[in-house]
Amino acid sequence: MEHMTEYYKCFQDFIGYLILCFLAVVTFFDILDHKGINIPWFSAIQRKREKDNINYIKANTYQCISQIFTEDHNLLMQYKDERIRQFLAQLGLNSEQFEQVKYEIIKLRKSPPMDTWENIRKRLEHICISDFALINQKGIPSVLYNAVNYYVNLTDIMFDNFFAYDLVSMMVNLIESSMDERELSKIDKIVVTTEGNFLLGLKVAERMKKPFVKMRENPKIRQDQYWDGKLNSNENIIFVHDVLVKAEQVIKSINKFPSGINILAFFCLVHRSEWRGLEKLKALNINVYSILTLSDEYIENLLMSRGEE
Repeated sequence: MEHMTEYYKCFQDFIGYLILCFLAVVTFFDILDHKGINIPWFSAIQRKREKDNINYIKANTYQCISQIFTEDHNLLMQYKDERIRQFLAQLGLNSEQFEQVKYEIIKLRKSPPMDTWENIRKRLEHICISDFALINQKGIPSVLYNAVNYYVNLTDIMFDNFFAYDLVSMMVNLIESSMDERELSKIDKIVVTTEGNFLLGLKVAERMKKPFVKMRENPKIRQDQYWDGKLNSNENIIFVHDVLVKAEQVIKSINKFPSGINILAFFCLVHRSEWRGLEKLKALNINVYSILTLSDEYIENLLMSRGEE
């Protein structure tokens, strides 16, 4: 019995020494690996252990994120109808009007891309006769502007980034395709008339990296300064305009210029043919460029062909 006890004790001591030796060897290899001394088989074990830990962390992280997104999605879907009702209430729309707005946006999105001048004209035409821009004044009593029955309002939609980007791109394309590099380099200022489309002119000037000037009805600071911005004698300017009708604003602005101003060209998106504004400017030896020509008759025919009159 004593012999067995002694044998068992020796065995325990042996196992203890073996464990100590193993730990010492592992510690030694750990130190070598930490010092950058590569022991192939040990380093491979360490890398696998690290990789397993990283994969474990990734799996847990993905599971947590997935759970969060699932909960958020379920919450959003749960209150979707309520959110839509609140959104429509803020816009002052009922569900039927909202569907009509979506339909108009889809029509505009499906309009031709602006890769050719024909498509640019079609795109501009789409915008001009859409509910976002076209105002049928025939049924409106006491209108302030009665030169046309169908008023194309390209001023308000410039506050919408979607429309603004398209209209500015059209105008810049018109300018750059109508003038050669020498003429473009001569432009000192981009000018908008007194009641012209301020945002259109400003954004075109920003896109073309040119100074911008807005004409005024009344003088500012000096009795002879009818503009905001800097406008000096003998500078070369171009006009940027949205819809040309009678050309009265343009002619008034020209008469308020400082002496020696050279008008390189007049650019407009739309020319209304009823009042011959384009011809009036050409009679002043001004080069006039436009993308689209419209008239009440043409607009009415377009609307009738689409069943929207």
